[in-house]
Amino acid sequence: MEDNTVIELVVRALGSQPSVSLHSPGGDQAQLLCRSEGWFPQPAVIWTDRDGNEVTSQPPTVDTDSQGLLSVSSYIPVKQESNIFSCLVRSALPEPDWGSQLHIPRDFFPAPSRWMVALFLTAAVTVAASVLVVIQWRRMDREEKLAEWRWICSAADAVTLDPDTAHCGLSLSEDGKRVRWGQRKSLSDNPHRFDDWPCVVSREAFTSGRHYWEVEVNRYWRIGVTRESAERKGRFSFSPQRGYWCLYSDSDWSGFSALTDPETRLPLSLRPRKLGVCVDIEERKVSFYTVESRAHVYTFTDMVFPQGEKIYPVFWTLDQYRDLELLPAVSVEIKPVTDS
Repeated sequence: MEDNTVIELVVRALGSQPSVSLHSPGGDQAQLLCRSEGWFPQPAVIWTDRDGNEVTSQPPTVDTDSQGLLSVSSYIPVKQESNIFSCLVRSALPEPDWGSQLHIPRDFFPAPSRWMVALFLTAAVTVAASVLVVIQWRRMDREEKLAEWRWICSAADAVTLDPDTAHCGLSLSEDGKRVRWGQRKSLSDNPHRFDDWPCVVSREAFTSGRHYWEVEVNRYWRIGVTRESAERKGRFSFSPQRGYWCLYSDSDWSGFSALTDPETRLPLSLRPRKLGVCVDIEERKVSFYTVESRAHVYTFTDMVFPQGEKIYPVFWTLDQYRDLELLPAVSVEIKPVTDS
């Protein structure tokens, strides 16, 4: 009696890095097209905005080439507002993703004949005319970025640490500008002092307006803002639901996240040496930037707190070798970042 052996052959292919391009079907309408080729099986196409939220798109169009490999194309409409969109093409099998990102500036719609687009990640640009257009768009966008950075810095504030809120294991400088993890010491307890997490908040609190400050980071930190009514006693979770809006970096430099629930992993390329934090009380948003490159890192939106409640900068560290250092308030008279 012969055994019947069935052999299943699975052929898989990872496609090209997606190319992202801008199209104007007519009138005031505009669309972003994400396209990638050479896949099998069919991958998923995911669009997200600058905050990592998924953007609704039409079902992708799938074509098959002569070798049986698949090409996927996906469109999303873009509205009359500034935003950064990312297109992620994800394999149905456990393999690395491919992604590309595109920035749509505010003045794209008033002058459709002068499209201004900045391509942040290298997309598949294959036509010489497209390369020229991208270079022109980058030059135009640099001035817009500089204006936006000046607008952010116009809200600069000097921030100092409040020793009455510091965990007993933290060592603060006398001027309240530096903090690191040190030897535990005996401190008087009060309702405002953290007794489990190695945290400290600032003396300054904000109830209205925009405010911006910068921190030179160390190897192990959580930095952001918290509302006055948030817990400070015990080991609570750092999350927006608990009144904490923070970024996190771990000690071995392999992790970088926004402390959402669950965490949102962030690109290691955006991890800063100097972190800029900007909170807008009226808009209920807190945004983070790399000071060196002035790149946007992440924005928490729809912060939940009662009108008039105090919002505090908050700092967490377990690095015993390097300080978190609060930097002086920056000037709005800043120079453009030169291309490397």
